[in-house]
Amino acid sequence: EPDEKRDYLFRAGQLYEDVLDLPEAAIDVYKRVLRVEAEDVGALDKLIQLHSRLGQWERLLEAYGQKADVIADPDEKKALYAHVGSVYESQLSQPEKAIETYQRVLDLDPEDLTALGRLDALYLGAGKSDELLSILEREAELAGDPLAAIDLRYRIGELYEQKLNDAYRAVETYRDILDHVPDHAAT
Repeated sequence: EPDEKRDYLFRAGQLYEDVLDLPEAAIDVYKRVLRVEAEDVGALDKLIQLHSRLGQWERLLEAYGQKADVIADPDEKKALYAHVGSVYESQLSQPEKAIETYQRVLDLDPEDLTALGRLDALYLGAGKSDELLSILEREAELAGDPLAAIDLRYRIGELYEQKLNDAYRAVETYRDILDHVPDHAAT
């Protein structure tokens, strides 16, 4: 029976992993579990854990992709994409792929501050001023702290002034800041 086969394979994978400390053999067994039941989230979680532990980033991304196809919960999918973006960003140094992935998070939740923050840093690092402007405006709208919103608006003014060569909008942005915080020193 498929359920019985899955249970035996899962136990074998755990033995390879925990008792014998043979993570590659455990990976092979968990892949066999997926051949029995392609949507086995437990096996996918084990593969994610093992690939991460072994630093097998490309294989980790495959496992994340399989899991993303299986899960339906938007919050869980959002967290999964955030992990994928982090791998692209920090482990594989592929900022374009990280940007695509964080955009997927925003497709699921346009107000996700973590994804907005990561896109802010990635667009800044890549020198993508127009995209950065869009992200800064969204961050400023969503900022719960008025001072944080002012700091973001100031960055928008600087972006207009220094990168987008739009002095008129820069002055308007700075004027708006001074309307709210007349003693804002940087402005």
